[in-house]
Amino acid sequence: HYCSTVRPGGGGLMIVPGSHRKVCEVSTAPGSESERDALAADPIAVAGIDVEGAVEICAGEGAVVVFNPMCLHSASFNNRADPRYVYFTSFYDPSAVWLVEFLRKTRYRNCFPDSLYASLPTDLHYLLG
Repeated sequence: HYCSTVRPGGGGLMIVPGSHRKVCEVSTAPGSESERDALAADPIAVAGIDVEGAVEICAGEGAVVVFNPMCLHSASFNNRADPRYVYFTSFYDPSAVWLVEFLRKTRYRNCFPDSLYASLPTDLHYLLG
């Protein structure tokens, strides 16, 4: 959910359309935990994804972007002086045991830096609290 307007080069969502197909194909193939770890560590190489097709999704305040989280995605670098604010959430079926374990093992949810909290306007601190 874009909480502020994001213009090109302003830290929008970068996504490789269709990459979820390759990631899903590799992640559902029979394999070991180490092979899944390799995919998580370097999905571009393991799934053979061409990042040249990446697009930046820019949107206005209030826009919502819904996509398959298996698509290769990241934020683009914010080259502008304007901050950008987004609310990010994801949902998954609790039966995805390997995903739950991966999130725990990597402490994915514990990595918000103090500087992020400090740079938010006071009325938005509750989002990371």
